[in-house]
Amino acid sequence: MILHIVKDDKFIGTITSIFEAAAPNQNVYVAWRESVSIIPSLFQTYKIDKKNHLTSSFPKSSKSTQHSKHSNPETAVEVSEYGTNEFFKAIGDISKFKLIIFHSLVYNHAKLLHLIKSKFNIPIVWSPFGYEIYNMLPEFRSDLYQEKTKTLLKKHKTKENRLFNILTPRKAKAIRTAIQKISCCSISIDTEFQTYKEIINPRLKQYWFTYYPLDILIQDKSIVENAPNILLGNSAFPSNNHLEAFDLLKKQSIGARKIITPLSYGDPKYAE
Repeated sequence: MILHIVKDDKFIGTITSIFEAAAPNQNVYVAWRESVSIIPSLFQTYKIDKKNHLTSSFPKSSKSTQHSKHSNPETAVEVSEYGTNEFFKAIGDISKFKLIIFHSLVYNHAKLLHLIKSKFNIPIVWSPFGYEIYNMLPEFRSDLYQEKTKTLLKKHKTKENRLFNILTPRKAKAIRTAIQKISCCSISIDTEFQTYKEIINPRLKQYWFTYYPLDILIQDKSIVENAPNILLGNSAFPSNNHLEAFDLLKKQSIGARKIITPLSYGDPKYAE
């Protein structure tokens, strides 16, 4: 059996489609959402009991467990709050899994990886989302934003941002050491993989994987055309440096070409 641990996210539908096609009925998908009370979950500790089940330092129940809105109808994935009894029950006996895939290595996943690695020799795969690196590790964040974007971020800094910055060193350390403990990275972008390998863990091996194969993205082949338009960024995250990109495009002769800027996920305030 393969264990997939993932935050309730848009990728759940394609994860289940891809892995059920490759290994039907051999996957367990455990999806979670952030607890309403974020601070206690950051400092919550976990252990593995005699039955190889995860337990919490202060057990609690999820207020509700429901199907992820991102699930496919044929493979419904239940979502519970991270670190609750329901979350651990969905994982069950860790020793039964032949492989564990962490879809992104956010802080919550890094904590679990450290614990599992301390007791089991189960192969673990890290499938990067990107933000766990570029938003968290200072060696990547330092040159992430250009000047106009920096100014915009300072202008809209909130208490939440300040709290995030205080907690970042703790999270960054856990994420970095988690990546250093593994050797398998499933990713499609070669240059990005090489960067992770050079800066974080020279032992990393690349296993090619993408969350959105073209046959899933474009099921109706009649809509495919050779359009000359410009795709700017992929999200409403400031790491796209939209303002600088717009300035650059203003100086170009783009004619009637459209500039398409996806803002469907990320920071809604930044999107505005």
